[in-house]
Amino acid sequence: MLPNSPLSIVDTPPRLTAPAPLAPLVAEPAAGDAAAIDLWLASRAGPDARAGAATERPDHTARTYRREAERFLLWLQTERGRRLAQATLTDAVAYRDFLADPAPRERWCAPRGTPRTSAAWRPFEGPLSLGARRQAIVVLGNLYRFLQDQRVLAGNPWASVRVPRHAAPRIETGRRLTRGQWGAVEAVLARLPRTHDGQQTAWIARVLHATGLRLAELVDADCDALDWMAWDDAAPRPTDALEPGGWVLRVTGKGLRERAVPVPAALVDNLLDLLRARDWVADPQANPGRPLLVAPPRRGHAVQRLSPRGVYRRLKAVFSVAASALQADGRARDAAHLRQASTHWLRHTFGSEAVAAGVPLDVVRENLGHASLATTSVYLHATLSRRMRELARMTEPGAMRPER
Repeated sequence: MLPNSPLSIVDTPPRLTAPAPLAPLVAEPAAGDAAAIDLWLASRAGPDARAGAATERPDHTARTYRREAERFLLWLQTERGRRLAQATLTDAVAYRDFLADPAPRERWCAPRGTPRTSAAWRPFEGPLSLGARRQAIVVLGNLYRFLQDQRVLAGNPWASVRVPRHAAPRIETGRRLTRGQWGAVEAVLARLPRTHDGQQTAWIARVLHATGLRLAELVDADCDALDWMAWDDAAPRPTDALEPGGWVLRVTGKGLRERAVPVPAALVDNLLDLLRARDWVADPQANPGRPLLVAPPRRGHAVQRLSPRGVYRRLKAVFSVAASALQADGRARDAAHLRQASTHWLRHTFGSEAVAAGVPLDVVRENLGHASLATTSVYLHATLSRRMRELARMTEPGAMRPER
């Protein structure tokens, strides 16, 4: 640490168990390091475009940054016995390689959705993809540049670490639902209880399927982020459904890029019913700052925002029930596929269906919030089934006749 540093993160050495093959994870980061991460994230927070003031709710980008920083800190403390300011280039290279194979698995990996309060919680689910490793290195480089700027460090150990690059956009387009699989899901949604929680779960699944929103974008949204946009700018806000225009949800995506995502009118009508069930005014704009998705009420507690984990568990339960129905119907392959599905599969399903329906690629790109059209173009695979059917006709009996 440099003399007279304004931010001290090397105060007292942490109490660590000796790094043995199966030594337990350090339960919590040292206080000074945790404070440094908090300050770094606070420095990145920008003004809320709608409220005109600094937002107190962390967006999904901030959650991602915190996750990557805390993962590295846990590894650094557990495996190296070091603090953030003590990390070296050797540590950075070792961690980069560790991300490709977090070992030993029993110490570092646990099934997705394991609560952090559980003794079984681990910071990883398994090896990170190339894209996830690239993201982690970029985030940690950003953190250490901040520490340099604050005169905590004389150098940045991540500055010389090569960032893995993709040869091409990598979206696993097989992680999507077919029309038949979505039909099984829709049948389950239609049978959910008519309670607020049941109908909100159905609404979440349908809106993710219809818009391609990222889960975090939907969870972070407030009611007043949903508004009517007239196609004719001169037109007043409509009082009936005949006005030319539609509903859009304004969200902040990756890289803090803001965009407006069209939402089908029928889903907005369903949302208004949910607002009434909460005893709120049935107008999104009349509920500024209130969360679009709410957790089940707890006596004596204020309204809480539904967490990404809460949404994930609800939809996984829906997929599981739908998969069981498919299994009972003799569709074992569809059932096995659906049991693997997660909330993000609905985003891939939207992209595939939109391209297959002939929606222009630039429109799909804007809706999904991709930075590059090349990323969106991977959904062109949606026409593969049609190509397979058409080409299969060539091998049908009598399909190929000799020329005369």
